[in-house]
Amino acid sequence: GEGSHRELQALKDAEKEYADLPEDTWGAALYTLVKDLPDILGGEIGKVNVVRFIFVIAVLVLNLYLQFMILYWIKKFVMDPSMRTAQDNYKAYHEMMFDVDGNPVGDFSEFPHPQSLCQSALSNFGFITAILFLWAVTCLTEMRNIER
Repeated sequence: GEGSHRELQALKDAEKEYADLPEDTWGAALYTLVKDLPDILGGEIGKVNVVRFIFVIAVLVLNLYLQFMILYWIKKFVMDPSMRTAQDNYKAYHEMMFDVDGNPVGDFSEFPHPQSLCQSALSNFGFITAILFLWAVTCLTEMRNIER
């Protein structure tokens, strides 16, 4: 009724603080959900609105799918083999350094590949370098965005 019309007008006339949307998939999705979806649901269906809405939502779904698949692939191709190698190395160490009762029978320096136990997390230089590079670039990007 009349009260809700006045409240809506008051909201439209109120002073607003504007902020730029991020120029990425999330910003595009937010824009299309706030602008295009209400227009489409309100019956103001234009080709541009519908195509933009469908395209942006499809890209958002693809983005999320790829992010989850990258996590899965990292687990499958990086983490699982690394864990198996570490477990095999630790088993070999225990078989060589302890008797069946768990008593030490050897010295750590006698183990043929001590670096495989001590540095297993940092054993792939290329992978660690890539991860640290991506992390550093992400930090720099965040600092740049904060500075703006």
